[in-house]
Amino acid sequence: MELRRGPIGIIVGSILLCPILYCVYFDYRRRHSPTFRRLIRDLVRQYRKKEKQQRLQRYKELIDHRLQEAPIPTSEWEIAQFIVLNLTEGENHCAKRKYEEAALNYYFALEAYSSPHELMPSVCSDKNVRNILRTLVKVRPFKPSEPRYRTPLLVA
Repeated sequence: MELRRGPIGIIVGSILLCPILYCVYFDYRRRHSPTFRRLIRDLVRQYRKKEKQQRLQRYKELIDHRLQEAPIPTSEWEIAQFIVLNLTEGENHCAKRKYEEAALNYYFALEAYSSPHELMPSVCSDKNVRNILRTLVKVRPFKPSEPRYRTPLLVA
């Protein structure tokens, strides 16, 4: 019985020790090899760039899908209701910490408003929502449109 424990113990011990030794080796290479550090840095940059492109593509798809699902209304009364509805939904999502949904609602409220860049600074106070909203505007800028109805509810 003791003969069987010895080889099995060695095998199990080496299997458990291999990941620890690899971590030590990886850390040694990371600290002492400039080419390895550069390789890791380049891989991280590529990953972040790809992640950013995927996020921008997803935002664009979300905007397009929502516009197809519920286009921006054309009559003055419907536009006013649309803006107020999206602003209140955005505030509700912001309170629930659903920042992407809040930013989408704010984006569509601003898209329907006649001069969105005037209203944009006062729409949301949360920094996370503001950053996502800026990204949405970069992905799909507001269309320069003919003068629309200027909602008396939102004009100061």
